Amino acid sequence: MAFDLHPDRGTADTGALARVNAAYTLLKERAKGAAANSNVSTSNTSRPSTSGPKPIRPRTVRPSMSVKVDKIDDVTKAACAALVENEREGHGHYASEIERIGRKITFIVPSTLNEGVNRVAVPVPDFGEGRKPSQTAVAFRSSKSGPGTLDLPEAMRAKIFPGTTSVRFRFAT
Repeated sequence: MAFDLHPDRGTADTGALARVNAAYTLLKERAKGAAANSNVSTSNTSRPSTSGPKPIRPRTVRPSMSVKVDKIDDVTKAACAALVENEREGHGHYASEIERIGRKITFIVPSTLNEGVNRVAVPVPDFGEGRKPSQTAVAFRSSKSGPGTLDLPEAMRAKIFPGTTSVRFRFAT
């Protein structure tokens, strides 16, 4: 009846639709009351009905992940610096810290981003995959110079840093 009396259907009567909705609400409340009364047991041997209202479960809240900042040790920094030390084209950088939130990684680079070609040498995180600790250099072109942030494109991230969900470089902040 509500479908036939709905105002969007053309020749509808809004007063009739209101009466149908009121009747539906009344019947629904009576049905709830009847279901609640049928769940009351007078005998200790009978099983309670499972057709009544379901208990409300508390919402599950995921714990928030904390930011973990690790300084890169001097030996690893030296290995990274050696990767980009003799750049013929562009500018070489290396990371001094790694900021992690779960599998999101931000490499903190103490130098500023340069216009043109930049290469950043960083340690490759393990994420428990049993790989030997290593360093790699990521090259990219920038149209800006100075402090800033660069997000590594997904294709490069998946190839160079498997197991991460995002990789970012933060320059001289």
